[in-house]
Amino acid sequence: MTMKQPESELARLPKDPFAYIGFWQFMTFIMLILLVWVNEVQDMSALLFNTEPQDINIFRGCLLTTGVLMTAIVAIGNTYLQEKLILNTLISVCSSCNKVRVNQNQWMQMDAYISENSLLTFIHGLCPDCMKKITQMSLEQQTDWKDHRSRSAGTGYGLSVQAEISELSPSQIGNRGTIDKGQASP
Repeated sequence: MTMKQPESELARLPKDPFAYIGFWQFMTFIMLILLVWVNEVQDMSALLFNTEPQDINIFRGCLLTTGVLMTAIVAIGNTYLQEKLILNTLISVCSSCNKVRVNQNQWMQMDAYISENSLLTFIHGLCPDCMKKITQMSLEQQTDWKDHRSRSAGTGYGLSVQAEISELSPSQIGNRGTIDKGQASP
């Protein structure tokens, strides 16, 4: 028997995913700085490779820490700029007609907008699902038209005119088979 976990215990996405990414990048660089200082204090190369132990070199530790911090600033700053670029390139699309918002008052067809603002060129085709739908609709329209033509063939009248004629009494139809319009109206 499995019990459903309450929503509060389930893993959730952070409210600000970019801050989440920045936090974990920062934590990675903090771990690198800790590794630099553990190496300086414990002399990891002597422990791992059986070399002669060296004294703690504060200058080397500070230099490596500065290098890691500079790398962190460049990496996190670049990530921030890329995230801003992504946010600025989000496209607002109408859910009904799929037009793209160019500015507050102007909308443009999506393929025209993307062609103008990128190196992409659009060509149009049909996916297999749409091809089946269109083929099916076309076949249904052809059979409907053929049925319509076969029902009204040879009379020269459409279906509605044939129905009206069949409802008329012989007194409403004249000697030559023409309809007396004055008597046919209800």
